[in-house]
Amino acid sequence: MSKIAAAVIVLVALAALAVGRVAQSSASSVQYSEPDRLFGGGRFEFDFDLGPNELILPREFSLEAESRNGRNGFGTRIYGNPDQPEPATPNVIACLNVEGNHAVIGGLDPAGTPYVQYFDDRSTAGKAPSDRITPVLGMSPEDAARLMPKQFPDLCPSAVPSSEFGDVWATLEAGDVAVVDH
Repeated sequence: MSKIAAAVIVLVALAALAVGRVAQSSASSVQYSEPDRLFGGGRFEFDFDLGPNELILPREFSLEAESRNGRNGFGTRIYGNPDQPEPATPNVIACLNVEGNHAVIGGLDPAGTPYVQYFDDRSTAGKAPSDRITPVLGMSPEDAARLMPKQFPDLCPSAVPSSEFGDVWATLEAGDVAVVDH
């Protein structure tokens, strides 16, 4: 084999290796794309008595969470009644699912109760209409098994509340949530 033929073979082999690495790098970047995100804070009031009586209580929250494909989210949520003397306990967010401008977070509260909370990012801060939020929807283990994906709390449900929860939306009186769908 001539030196020129050997050099061409080496160059072709190096080019094939380079193309293979570019393809592998491109596939890896798809796997590690930008995460979905949810962050913000604010105040709302909700009628916690869904019957004929009223039990309207204020709630304040702040949160930051991110996830890829609704799985293994991470973040922190602080949620509570601002009229209580003791501060709200931070909760770990186990999952986040984002669909357009809607998001849901979920996990287990400090007592081990499964919960979800839904968010509707309807505008930027200061613009009408105000964003919407649900109160924290705690569930019995039986309800969680019936309403949530089998992998919950590692995998969140749809970002739109199940009709079984009823009309649970409240409009933020102050604050803003930002839903980033990648």
